Amino acid sequence: MSAVLALRNQAELEELKVQLQQPGSPAYHQWFSIAQFMRRFGPTQSQLDELVDWLRRNHFTIDKTSLGTRMVRFRGTVADVEREQVTD
Repeated sequence: MSAVLALRNQAELEELKVQLQQPGSPAYHQWFSIAQFMRRFGPTQSQLDELVDWLRRNHFTIDKTSLGTRMVRFRGTVADVEREQVTD
């Protein structure tokens, strides 16, 4: 299974998207590198660690984590999943 962490600073991201496309804006066409984008809007290491800790506490096995892709790959039994009913 996999979980993908949400982006943070959503309101700021939405405003930036508008400004990047708006002629006359100081941010017009000032594109970010992936690293810059992730530093500003990606999940923090602390958020990733919190998810991994929760999964382990609930009997899931962590296979792989990646802050860059915001993904945690994990496995567990059907009973583990049914017990937790993770929706968000």
